[in-house]
Amino acid sequence: LMKPPVHVELITERHLRLVLGTTIDAGVNRAVHALDAWLAAQPVPDRIEQWPGYAELVISFAPRSATAAIRDLVAGMAEPWPGAAPSPDTTPNALSLPVDFGPGHAPDLADCARHAGLHPDDWCARFLACRFQ
Repeated sequence: LMKPPVHVELITERHLRLVLGTTIDAGVNRAVHALDAWLAAQPVPDRIEQWPGYAELVISFAPRSATAAIRDLVAGMAEPWPGAAPSPDTTPNALSLPVDFGPGHAPDLADCARHAGLHPDDWCARFLACRFQ
């Protein structure tokens, strides 16, 4: 059960960022999605939407009472949330996406390959061998 500490930041008068880590890490990302699901099930007044990222969750609030809603949510975060337990129902589905590295679609390919010290074909092969979350 991974339960990283949640650092709360006000990023605008209507947006709150809940930060669970500073690096891209599969365990932290599972915790972000667990927190997203847990908060989605909570009655958060004036919440408009929330967006999970790799290591953080951003929540937007209605403008008229965002300050009170944010204050209440932050106060509620003092209560422990359940944390992230791996479960089959939260495992993302695998998707395959077509990728076109042709000159009209990848204008920065040569720069990326040069930056990595690779031939463009090798850069493409390495990119295609990766799994992205």
